[in-house]
Formats: sequence, structure tokens, C-alpha cells
Amino acid sequence: TPANFLVMYKIDQIPGPLASLGQVLLDQTVQLASVLSDLPASMDNGYEKSLHEVDRLESEADDYKNNALGELDRSARSVAEVSLAYRLRHVYELTEGATDVAKHCADTLRDIAVKNVSFTSLWKGPRSR
Repeated sequence: TPANFLVMYKIDQIPGPLASLGQVLLDQTVQLASVLSDLPASMDNGYEKSLHEVDRLESEADDYKNNALGELDRSARSVAEVSLAYRLRHVYELTEGATDVAKHCADTLRDIAVKNVSFTSLWKGPRSR
């Protein structure tokens, strides 16, 4: 996990962009938990807003990561700074990768909802006749 690498790489100070990525991941988790905690009722109302927010947050995470990596590349001058930049790059990639996984979870929940709605519509159709 990114936290394990922070310890292993002896990174004592969390850079601002990495903290922002962590917040994005937490926010995505809250959105996914809100949908999952109320299944199947959330599939009928309100799930799309939460899942859209997970998608939006993943795009935000991409921006944080890309800006942070660009800044690392521009600012690393000494061998120690280049070494730290290399280690931080790895942690940024891992953390942003976790936001990609959250987006994949949102996509999967969206697929389940679509299949559920389709199945429910088919199931109710013949009975209403």
C-alpha cells in the first residue's frame, strides 16, 4: 500500500499533493460506501449522483498526480532530491491507482444497476398485462 511505501522509503513529510490524493481516495470511499450500505434501495434512487462523484474525483486525482509529478521533475536538482522524487513518484502512482480502482468499482455498480433495472422492467412487464 502507499502507506507501507512511505514508511519503507522513510518519507517523513507528506507533500500537499499526496495529502490531496489521499483525501480524494477517502471521498471516493465515502461515496461508494453510501451506495453499498443501502443496496438495493440506492439502485432505485440517488446512486448515480454518488457514482458520478466517484468518477469526477478520479479525474481530480489524475490532475493532482500529474501536477505533482511535473513539479517533482522540475524541482529535483541534487542526487538526494532526485532520489526522493523517484520514491515519491512511486507513492503518487500507487495512490492514484487506488482512485482508478474506486472508479472501476463505481463502473461495476453502475453496470449492476443497469442490469437490475433491465431485469426488473422485463419482470414487471408481463405481470402488468
